[in-house]
Amino acid sequence: MLYSQDKQIVDFWQRQRTEGLDKANEYFFDPLGKMYYTIPLMVAFYLYGAAKGENKPKWVAIDFVQVSLYSGVIVTVIKHLAHRHRLFHISPLMGWPNYR
Repeated sequence: MLYSQDKQIVDFWQRQRTEGLDKANEYFFDPLGKMYYTIPLMVAFYLYGAAKGENKPKWVAIDFVQVSLYSGVIVTVIKHLAHRHRLFHISPLMGWPNYR
């Protein structure tokens, strides 16, 4: 059902945009989603565990990397099978306005 209403959902959320939310997305949520913050944090976690001789922090970091890789592959495959891409990957020639 959501798939059939995709354009209306996108239009609704685009109408809700504010400058503050755009800034929050640009400087916090987008880098967090791209793992600019989380990868260094997990590297630090692993190095802490290695320096202290503790296995738990090292395994948390290793599990994070493993889960990130698995979820990235699964999400990418599902998006391509469903012909769903991020808006910034879609050109206006495909009938979608480029919101970026």
